[in-house]
Amino acid sequence: MNVSVVLPSFNRARLLPITIPTYFQEDVSEVILVDDCSSDNTAEVVKELQTRFPTLRYFRNEVNSKQPYTCLLYTSPSPRDRG
Repeated sequence: MNVSVVLPSFNRARLLPITIPTYFQEDVSEVILVDDCSSDNTAEVVKELQTRFPTLRYFRNEVNSKQPYTCLLYTSPSPRDRG
């Protein structure tokens, strides 16, 4: 079984090098990090992590949308996936 892990993040760049590697386990096909409009260096940290973890995907919200909305946005099937 392959799973995708979706992680919302806001101003947690300093924690990403510690936490992201823990999600890459045998059944995890990809980790999707959704940056909720952070003002820190999250994008740069993720870019570095992507060299070690090619299946780390990165998306950045244009405005801070808060965690519940962000999770819903990136875990709901798109209209093309609904059939």
